[in-house]
Amino acid sequence: MSGRVLAVAVVAGVLTLGAVGAGASTGADGAGSPRARAASDACTAPPSDPAPGVAAWGDREVVNLGCMRQGSEDAQANPDYLAAFDAMRAAWGQEPGHGTEVRGDPLRHPATRWDGLRGRHQQLWITTAGGGRISAELFAPLGPCRDGCPRLPDGLRRQRPPYPVVVLLHGGGAVKEMFWNTAEVVAEHGYLVLDVDANFDPIGGGAPADPPPAEPGFLFAARNALDYMLATPERPTSTGEYNPWWEVADPERVGLIGSSLGAVTLDYLGQTDERVDTVVAYDACESVLEALGAAGPEPASITPDGGGCRSRTSPLTSGQLNTSRLGFNADYHTPGDTPRTSPPDPHLKDEYTRALAAKGIDAMQVAVRASSHADVADDRARTTGATARSRYGQAVMNYYTLAWLDYQLRGRDRATRVQACRRLTASTFADFADPYQIGTGRSVAGAGNVPETVGGLIMRDRLSYLFASWLSLDKGRLTVPDLRSPTPSSACTRR
Repeated sequence: MSGRVLAVAVVAGVLTLGAVGAGASTGADGAGSPRARAASDACTAPPSDPAPGVAAWGDREVVNLGCMRQGSEDAQANPDYLAAFDAMRAAWGQEPGHGTEVRGDPLRHPATRWDGLRGRHQQLWITTAGGGRISAELFAPLGPCRDGCPRLPDGLRRQRPPYPVVVLLHGGGAVKEMFWNTAEVVAEHGYLVLDVDANFDPIGGGAPADPPPAEPGFLFAARNALDYMLATPERPTSTGEYNPWWEVADPERVGLIGSSLGAVTLDYLGQTDERVDTVVAYDACESVLEALGAAGPEPASITPDGGGCRSRTSPLTSGQLNTSRLGFNADYHTPGDTPRTSPPDPHLKDEYTRALAAKGIDAMQVAVRASSHADVADDRARTTGATARSRYGQAVMNYYTLAWLDYQLRGRDRATRVQACRRLTASTFADFADPYQIGTGRSVAGAGNVPETVGGLIMRDRLSYLFASWLSLDKGRLTVPDLRSPTPSSACTRR
């Protein structure tokens, strides 16, 4: 697999880290002092730690479940968000590439407004075998500029190509526009991103293949998108097409990012396609190939008190596991969830991650406190008011996603690798990802929409106390069994 072997200083033995003394360095690269918080904000405050079975445990669960809706409530109370959604809905049908439903963060609409100011954007269509057509969008960083260059927004910098490439796939029942946030954030940080519509929606210019493919539709779309992203004029796709920005793409550094059914799909493709170097999976619901276009997740896992999405490696065998993976899981599934009455198994949702770590493959599991299945996506809160999204979940996932991609795809440079490792294991969030947060936040008097950021927040307060967050890197030489416990920054330079 291209680009998978990365240079790193290693010493014999295994470095396993749990809790360390209070005087240990946090390794919070660029984070500074912990951020002050409003005393009344129970969702930001450190959670209490009552014993299971007592009334206080149930009270804490009720508060945590309420925090799952905090971000959506912010949007509903935000005049800027409401006005922008109405404008997006009015323009939707006149803009190319959109499907039927008006969905996405209106404060990132239209993507063409982002183009030239914070990055580069292009709407395109991918032709598949059988005459299928996929609507997709390319997002890239702003590259070097010599003369007459416009000033970049604070915190952004121009990125020098070639860029590692990333294919982004939405979940079942979702659309690509719901992931403008992820696409733009990852692109601004220095990656070339292809955001794909796997629905083949004819309203957006898509068309299903005829005859239908032998594999599930999402897998067919993802495979065609990856082929297209890596295609050049000399090596086009089977339909003769190629990435129009191929000259700035680095085909030796390839990542996949998926949500829900998209995560399940890319979990499979990432392990079976040797071109892929790493996968980021947002709340994958049962990695079972037969479910990719059919039955969906295990029903028992997403009942109101069932704990939400689980992630298994089936039907992949241990011998097929080769690719590093960052997995996110949510505390809850939908607004219909009910408070738990007892603690769940903390490892209920990390079976896939444990299988990779057992083979010495880089693996990380992040459980985001008070998050829902839809936390990473921007959905139609203006239309239904039923979307559940926490206040900090999206910013937390952006932070870890960027640090993970840097570690896996830019880690040939030791300084970059060490810095990324410290960000992954820090006790306080660094602020490096905060400048990318330009979308939906809270309405602040006199300031309008103010996106949520995580720089300076304490990591343990943003991670779930119900489910485990941990990592295993460099064939297990660095293992952190609980990311809610402090890790010394020197851990990233000892190996």
